Amino acid sequence: MPNYTGDIAVTFKQMTSEAPTLNAAADDDQALIALIAHSNFPPLDRGVVIARIVAGAPLEPLGDELGRARWLNLVAAEALGDHFDNQPMKAAFAVSIAPHIPADIARQRVLIKVISVANACGDEHIALMLGKRIALDHYDPTEFEIALLAMYLAVNKDPDVPAHRLIPKHLRDDSSLQTLVRCAVCWFTWVLYETLFGIDGVADTYRPGGWHQGVNFLPLRTVEQFYAAAQRYNNCVSLMAPLLLRDVARVFDLIQNGVHLGLVEIRMGGVGDAFPQLRQLEGPEKQQLKPTYERAVFAMLASQPASGSLGRNRMTGHVFPQSKVLTARFRALLGPYLDTHTVSGYFPPQISKGVFEILLTQALELSSFANLDGVIGYSGRRRRV
Repeated sequence: MPNYTGDIAVTFKQMTSEAPTLNAAADDDQALIALIAHSNFPPLDRGVVIARIVAGAPLEPLGDELGRARWLNLVAAEALGDHFDNQPMKAAFAVSIAPHIPADIARQRVLIKVISVANACGDEHIALMLGKRIALDHYDPTEFEIALLAMYLAVNKDPDVPAHRLIPKHLRDDSSLQTLVRCAVCWFTWVLYETLFGIDGVADTYRPGGWHQGVNFLPLRTVEQFYAAAQRYNNCVSLMAPLLLRDVARVFDLIQNGVHLGLVEIRMGGVGDAFPQLRQLEGPEKQQLKPTYERAVFAMLASQPASGSLGRNRMTGHVFPQSKVLTARFRALLGPYLDTHTVSGYFPPQISKGVFEILLTQALELSSFANLDGVIGYSGRRRRV
């Protein structure tokens, strides 16, 4: 007899006290019995199903009718608790995932969660791919991380989704689940960036760049500009979206005589600071630039008076778009995906300011949970150029 736990065990005990034949049914199809014993299963429907089982209804087609995933009969009964919904139903999936089911019950629970969310926000292939990694990885992703990763992988396979162009092609895609999550976070922060600022990027005129001491300071604003700079210089500038979304940084491409020299990042300082600070000035592969270019940066920074909004530790204090604008931009990027996946619990179809801030907070928390530079893999050599 399966060793259920929690509320399922309590309900199962009540069920078998009234219908002892359910013990044998649980031995044959533990996932089906756990499903009808779950607290989310309507009590009236439960009674009808129990009556059918007692009357001798075949368990396999009954389970298929009720949405029981066959592969859940391959895990320990103790692992069955939640995430019965959105599970892959096909017998072929059970065959494919069987060799990758971890022996540890706690990891089996993680596997069940990952496959359920990944199947809803992606598809069976994505669910299988991520499920296979659970046995090799000790990482326990949150539901939002799984949903975000599944969305990232689904969009990556579908060039008809406009947000596909924001997939950072230069990032590594290795076997690490955490690395995949980081790639998804990098991509999603740029989706939020375009949702907030539009396809042209941040449009303020603060420190607009221009020519200073013979160097042209070209402000990076669009996602394509940031990606191109990341590939040109082999650095981590494509991970700048969180700082841009916080409105505390700006990045400029330094060009002299038609040659791209490197990037300069300026950022707001501490609390109450009214002036930005030079944070980074680097050439390709993080090479250190000559002092001549540093003097040009300070000339650029001194070329304009400080904005009154800088006292709030922001570059411009940009105006937040209306909800209808946020929704239109978000759907313009992800509409084909949102229309074909069960993701409203994670990515609502209507983006109000409150919803945007929740998504932004979740993304920014993930963007700092680990060293995002790990998805870039630049050499890190430093020398003057």
